Amino acid sequence: MIGKRLKHLLKENGFDYERDKLVDELGLNRSTLQKYINDVRRPTLESIRDIAKHFNTSVDYLVGHSEYVLDTWDHKFLEEFFQYSSDKIKNHFEKRYTIDISDETIPSKLLFGILEAIFQDEFDKSLEDLSIKEREDRKKIYEVIITIFHRVVTLAKSEEKKDELEALLKRLTESTNGEYSFRNTITLEEIEGKTHKTRKEKIKLLKSYIGINVANGQKALRMLEELSEDD
Repeated sequence: MIGKRLKHLLKENGFDYERDKLVDELGLNRSTLQKYINDVRRPTLESIRDIAKHFNTSVDYLVGHSEYVLDTWDHKFLEEFFQYSSDKIKNHFEKRYTIDISDETIPSKLLFGILEAIFQDEFDKSLEDLSIKEREDRKKIYEVIITIFHRVVTLAKSEEKKDELEALLKRLTESTNGEYSFRNTITLEEIEGKTHKTRKEKIKLLKSYIGINVANGQKALRMLEELSEDD
């Protein structure tokens, strides 16, 4: 087991054990390392600890008690992990999708990667499968979602805003079910003032707004009738 895990770590870190030596770091020569890899010889507990430390993994992973290479969980580890992951995501977006997210913060870069994975799973299409315009459109969607996420985190900093978060979740659920529209609510306020929208666009938005509110009004009437029957 140790040999298989050690070989994996060497490969992932770009180490060619056929040519290189770990003498400087671990005091191992190629012959000893080869015996460890082939499970001909088992390293001492001290050597296992040194190897684990060198490759930023755990003793449990090396001896087969854990399936996770990265098995540390503390603030410093998370900082390093997030930095490493954000760099990888940035490079991936640049090389594969020709999308530059280098100006984004580390958390935002991570969220870009997470959103891309989720969207691939949901729509069975990666950014690579889209046209240039479609990529830009999806990038804008990611940016909006990430901005909303950061706003929600800011909202969550205040204990007094807990009700606001619950109300937001309720509205999001209603919007998903077609019972509420953030767009129409905001647009109604815009229409009352000066806006760049055409007369035709305003009529369409107002009809949509009325439709949703009629549906909600009918629901409210049904609930009122049910409550009245209980009296």
